[in-house]
Amino acid sequence: MLQCPTLAKMAKILVVEDDIGISRSVKDWLQAEQHKVDTAFTGTSALDYLNSFEYDLLILDRQLPELNGIEICKYYRSKSDGFVLMLTGMSSIDDKVEGLEAGADDYLTKPFDMRELLARVKALLRRPEGVEKAVLQVKNISLDTQSRIVKKDGVELPLTPREFDVLQFFFKHPNQVITQETLLKRIWHSDSSSTHHAVYNCLNRLRKNLDASNKEALIKTVHGIGYRLDAE
Repeated sequence: MLQCPTLAKMAKILVVEDDIGISRSVKDWLQAEQHKVDTAFTGTSALDYLNSFEYDLLILDRQLPELNGIEICKYYRSKSDGFVLMLTGMSSIDDKVEGLEAGADDYLTKPFDMRELLARVKALLRRPEGVEKAVLQVKNISLDTQSRIVKKDGVELPLTPREFDVLQFFFKHPNQVITQETLLKRIWHSDSSSTHHAVYNCLNRLRKNLDASNKEALIKTVHGIGYRLDAE
């Protein structure tokens, strides 16, 4: 089996593509690299996703039912500083210029090799200051972003994938107050489990794993607002 190249960081991505085969293939490759991927097949459904969740990257087909990719790109650019990779079978210079002027960061012409798409995604998501640290450390807790292993005092904790993602988000935003709404938009997929109650339950399980000895909590509750990772 062909191995996917390692991407720079985990991201939340919306793939807007009306070809179900292409959409499924792109989603599978991205999810293999631990990215969170939602898919939309029409322009109007893409707007629904963009109004409900926050995305780091939009992979956007140029020709879509109901609303075209240019309109979606302009809308996304008006509300987000995330990245846009436009996919299209329209390969003329004028078409590419129109897409870039609408706010796209990159342009990939169909048919394309999935390895090239992943390389372009990696380039867009790469942090300006370079590749982020593989292992994050807060107090006696270490989090390996590549192996997805969390250890407390050197002992691995049995976290679920969702609990790992939540903890990683807190590690990357230490000492900041994070609301349930933010976690819902950034970590959860657009499915039936995307509820505030699901966030609450996930955090409770995570905190029990982190603070099994009942010492002072690493993730503190900020009453009436949200939660904060105490990294000091």
